[in-house]
Amino acid sequence: MAHESPEGRPGGAMIHGSSLGLMFILVFGSMIVVGIVIGLVWNWFAGAAAAALGIALMLFNPEVWANVLRSREHDQIKREEL
Repeated sequence: MAHESPEGRPGGAMIHGSSLGLMFILVFGSMIVVGIVIGLVWNWFAGAAAAALGIALMLFNPEVWANVLRSREHDQIKREEL
């Protein structure tokens, strides 16, 4: 990992592409569920805004995209080892 990654040996590099995809699905799904609940409790605009804000915060979080790059590096290293 230290040879492949421009960061050297980053912390938390054990996440794989499939588990990262599952994390994306769960977080996006939970944001939509929270938006629906807020929409039912208050109004549809508040629910849509909450869901959009949650998804936007997830998409613009640099730590998420760093993990995407790390998982690609990890998957490439696993392929090279085989």
